[in-house]
Amino acid sequence: MRKIKVKVEKAGIFNIEKGTSLFMLLKLVRESGCDPCCFDVIGAKLNNQVRELSFLIDRDSEVVFIDLSDEDGKRIYRRSVHFVFIKAVYELYPEKKAVIRHSISKGIYFEIEDKHEITSAEVRKIRARMNRITMAAMPFVKMDVPIEEAKRIFLETGREDKFHLIEHREKEYVSMYDLGGTKDYFYGYMVPNTGYLKMFSITKYKYGVVIIFPDRNDPGKLPSFKPQPKLFNVIREHEIDGHLIGCRSLGELNRIVKEGKLDQLIEKSEYIHNSRIRELATEILEKRHKLIFIAGPSSSGKTSTALRLAKKLGEMSVGAVTVSMDDYYLDKKDIPLDENGEKDLENLQSLDIEFFKSNISILMSGKEIMNPVFDFNAGKRNVDGVLMKIRKSDVVIVEGIHGLNPEAYRGIHEKQLFRVYVSSLTSMNIDDHNRIPTTDTRLLRRIVRDRNYRNASPEITLKMWPSVRRGEERFIFPFQENADAVFNTSLYYELAVLKPYADKMINEVKSDLAQYSEARRMSVFLSYIYPGISDNIPDDSIIREFIGGSILFKQKTD
Repeated sequence: MRKIKVKVEKAGIFNIEKGTSLFMLLKLVRESGCDPCCFDVIGAKLNNQVRELSFLIDRDSEVVFIDLSDEDGKRIYRRSVHFVFIKAVYELYPEKKAVIRHSISKGIYFEIEDKHEITSAEVRKIRARMNRITMAAMPFVKMDVPIEEAKRIFLETGREDKFHLIEHREKEYVSMYDLGGTKDYFYGYMVPNTGYLKMFSITKYKYGVVIIFPDRNDPGKLPSFKPQPKLFNVIREHEIDGHLIGCRSLGELNRIVKEGKLDQLIEKSEYIHNSRIRELATEILEKRHKLIFIAGPSSSGKTSTALRLAKKLGEMSVGAVTVSMDDYYLDKKDIPLDENGEKDLENLQSLDIEFFKSNISILMSGKEIMNPVFDFNAGKRNVDGVLMKIRKSDVVIVEGIHGLNPEAYRGIHEKQLFRVYVSSLTSMNIDDHNRIPTTDTRLLRRIVRDRNYRNASPEITLKMWPSVRRGEERFIFPFQENADAVFNTSLYYELAVLKPYADKMINEVKSDLAQYSEARRMSVFLSYIYPGISDNIPDDSIIREFIGGSILFKQKTD
């Protein structure tokens, strides 16, 4: 048997036989006295591609073993627990159907579709059955099934959601998993067996259950569940609207695009957005709010939302000026560093927050200010800014990632304050058992925008994204429920429209780069989406902040 050379991160070089599995390599590494991870190894990155431990190495390679502290490791772990949950529900209640919905708190919300709402006693039974499954250390057996056979299986078992998902796939087969006789399709890899799944909890919530997982920042313990009723209600509203317009999953989106009905979906989606903007503007006027903070994570559409709200208020005869908190960044040389020694742009301390609050207070008093303009190319604020002054009847709209942090507005006209949390909170999933993370939608938006308008390559965006996500976890998400209103910027059609842009960009990432594994994951995700092209996207649509052609930004510049 031919020998191959494998370089293992934190362990050195190993000469092994061609065809050795990653699992056996891990055993050799440990026998040499090294342990490549702090927690249980549940997968690996082989030449910058995520692989299961059962994968066979066939050439000289570089390997990074991953655990729950890695984002890909977290996905593998969660997906495996999902399958155990689905199996437990099916075994106990074959007449019921477990359907994945969305993330909430530190977990994932599932509903059990049935005539009656699931009870606490039933949840306890499901948890006990899951414990039995994990104690049995059942293997996740992967099977490559010809795509036509998979279609037949899904139709015969009433899984139209999965049939429509793979209906337009160009691959000759799909990978399915068998867990103790329960067969299903999952978007991504599994742990070797259920014995790896030692930490999770289940809580009854609303109409279903929330499965809580270890936090990748502290994998050794389970976080407590903290209800988020405002976010839950907005996502629920989006789900109901999706049901009414017939776009609840990627399969349904693909069918709409293929049947030439994309323009109708665009019209319905934009109508919903316009209605929500009008509702926000009406509430602001009725309650006489004067200072509106719009906050949210990266690529959530904060700027477009602020400009659209200002436009709608103008149509209601109320003037509005918009202020971006980004213009109050410290000069690049003064921005604090994060734990990795990088400039921490997500940190509130990266802003000249006292200068910002002073300017807002002066502006609200009716006096004129010189609002700064930050030059991101030069990394500092311009000396000459923009003169601003409001009339007595005008409102001030402030947008920025820190708009819900009390430190951003403490002491400045809090009685007149109205806080809006903005994010792309999609309720549409890949199918009943595979969700679309809202972070993936935002990442696609950012890749397209950064390439088109910030001269940043996809690999640069992907390299920055983990730092952006850490900043969101620390400085944005803890304040979500401080919002007086939540605006969902997700559009039912946007993945179809983003695909032609993002697909080409993501495929530019070279396989020898560390960002390739994430690029590959996103590329596989995009392969499930039927591309949509339309000239009928409104010029004030939020999606145009990312793909271009927004009249809102032209007006702001002018």
